Amino acid sequence: MPKFEHFLKNYFFTEKTFFSICLIFVFGLFFSRAILSISAVILFIFSITQYFLNPTKIKIRAVYFLFPLLYLAYIISGFYTDDFSQWRVHLIKNSVFLIIPIAFLFSKEINTKALNQLALWFIICCFVCLNVNTIEVLLNYDQFLIDVKDSKNIEAIIGPKHTELGLLIVISFVLLFYLYCIEKIKRNRLIFLFLMFIIFFEIHLIAYRFSILNIYLLIIIYCFKEFFIRKKFKYFLGILVLIGVIILGINTIPSVEKRLQNSIIDLKSITENENPNYQSVGQRWAAVKCAFEVIKAHPILGVSPADAKFEMQKQYEKNSYLLIPENRIFIHNQFIYLVLSFGIPFSLLFILFLTLEIYKKIKTNALFIWLIIPFVFHMMLENTLERQITINTFVFLFFMVNAIKQKPHQLI
Repeated sequence: MPKFEHFLKNYFFTEKTFFSICLIFVFGLFFSRAILSISAVILFIFSITQYFLNPTKIKIRAVYFLFPLLYLAYIISGFYTDDFSQWRVHLIKNSVFLIIPIAFLFSKEINTKALNQLALWFIICCFVCLNVNTIEVLLNYDQFLIDVKDSKNIEAIIGPKHTELGLLIVISFVLLFYLYCIEKIKRNRLIFLFLMFIIFFEIHLIAYRFSILNIYLLIIIYCFKEFFIRKKFKYFLGILVLIGVIILGINTIPSVEKRLQNSIIDLKSITENENPNYQSVGQRWAAVKCAFEVIKAHPILGVSPADAKFEMQKQYEKNSYLLIPENRIFIHNQFIYLVLSFGIPFSLLFILFLTLEIYKKIKTNALFIWLIIPFVFHMMLENTLERQITINTFVFLFFMVNAIKQKPHQLI
C-alpha cells in the first residue's frame, strides 16, 4: 500500500495532472457542456485528494468565501420558494460556486508557464469556433445581412451560443494581448499580433455587437491609461486611429453598417418611447422596469431565483409595458437579477465584497483586472452567472489567475 501511495503522490497527483484537467475544462467551455461539468467535479476531487495525500499549509483568504457565500444564498432561498423542483435545478447548476473555489483552495500554487499554456489553448479553442462560424456567415452572407437588419444574431454552429461566445472572444483577445506583452521572441509576437487582427476583423464581419463594443472599450481604457498615467502621448494617436477604424468599418463592412442602423432604431424604442416589440434593447429596458416593480414588492429577501421568472410574468400581466406575450423576456442584467432573487441587503453585501476583492488586485495583478472588465460589462447586459459557460469561465479564471506563483506581466 505505501508503494501505491508513493506512486499516486509522485506520478499521478502532480502539477501536470492538474494542468491536464484544467485543459479538459477549457475544452469543455467551447465544445461540450457535459465534459465541462465532469471536469469541474474531477478538479474538485483531484485537489482534495492531492491535499490529503500530501498535506500542505492552506492560505485561507477572504476571496475563497465570496462565491460559497452566494451559493449559501441559493440554499437559503429554498426556505421561501414555491418551486422546489426549480430550486434543486439551481443548486445543481450553480454548484460551481462551491466546487471550483474549494478545488483551488486545496490545490497547489500554479506556475506562470502553466497559466500561459492554458491561455494559449483557450485562444486556440476560441479561434476555431470563431473561424468556423465566420465561414458559415460567408457561405450565407445575403441571408446573414437580412438577419442582422432584423436584429438577429447568428446561431453558432460550433461552440457555445453567441451570447456566451461573444464574451469568450473578448477574453481570448485579452489573453492574446497578455501573451503578446510577455513574449520576447519577435516572430511569436508577430503571430500574436496577427491573431488579434484576425479576431478584430472577424467580429466585425459577423457583427458580434457585444464583442465589438467591449474590445473598443478595452482599447480606449488602455490608451487613456497609458496617455494620462504613463504620459505616453502616442496612445492619444491610438485613440484617433481607433475612431478612424470605426468610421472605416461602418462605411466598408455591410454587416457593421446594418448592425449600427439596427442598434439606432433599437435605442429609439427607449429614447422616443416607441413600441419596444422585437427591439432587443427596448425589450430589455421593459424587463428592467418589470423587475424593479417586483423588487419593490420584495425588497428584503427577494423572490428566490426559482420563482424569479414566474414573478416577472405575473408583473407583466399587470403591466405589459407594450410587449406582446412572446416578447416579455426575463431580466438581462446580473446585478438586478441578484437583487430580484435575494433582496437588496444581500445583493449589496455580495457586490461590495466582490468589488473589494477586485480593488485589491488593481496594483498587484493587472491581468486579473483586464479579464474582469469584460465580465462586468457582460453582467450589465446578461445574466452572466446564470449561464453554464460564462459562470464556469468567470469562476475558473477568477481563481486560476489568483493561484499562480508569480504575478503575471504587469499590463498597467
